[in-house]
Amino acid sequence: MDRLQGRKEAVQARVTTLEAKVTEADHQIDVQMQVVTLLQQLLDMLIRTKAKDVSALLTDGCQSIFSDMKLTVLEEVGVERNKVSVTFETQEDKGERQIRGDVVDSFGGGVAATQGMLLRLYTVLGKDWLKLIVVDEPLGTVSAQYIPSVGSFLRRICESAGLDMLMITHKTGFLEHAHTPYQAVRKGDATEFKRLE
Repeated sequence: MDRLQGRKEAVQARVTTLEAKVTEADHQIDVQMQVVTLLQQLLDMLIRTKAKDVSALLTDGCQSIFSDMKLTVLEEVGVERNKVSVTFETQEDKGERQIRGDVVDSFGGGVAATQGMLLRLYTVLGKDWLKLIVVDEPLGTVSAQYIPSVGSFLRRICESAGLDMLMITHKTGFLEHAHTPYQAVRKGDATEFKRLE
């Protein structure tokens, strides 16, 4: 009987220990869930802030480049499938009416290409390790009348960010905005680069 009593007490002590471990594990899970919730909220706040930064850059670019149009880029931050989602729409104010929608569908190639270029720049801005961006014909659909303002805006952004851009283009209007323009000359199977003065 004493042996059974001893076993019972040992089992009860083991159950008490396991219950304490389960309680501690439950507490750790609760803390971890609170941390996950906090991190998700911080990430959501960061996405919302960055979305506003992107729309501000796109708006500044569109208003600087397409000065004959009253363009604004609006961000719409929502939640889809429990994840933050961001949609950008471009809006043109035409006095009594407004055009608003997807940049490609509502405004076409020039505005869309410019916004795409600015989005690429945004992704590299503030990256201390990245000092050069290479782009190949990024603005092919931009009308010649806007090339001077695009070149000026891109140069201003790159200079303020300490970023160099190597732009490959057939649009000679960009030459006046380049620090060092080059011309690629094909010679046989090789290409030579000639510095333009």
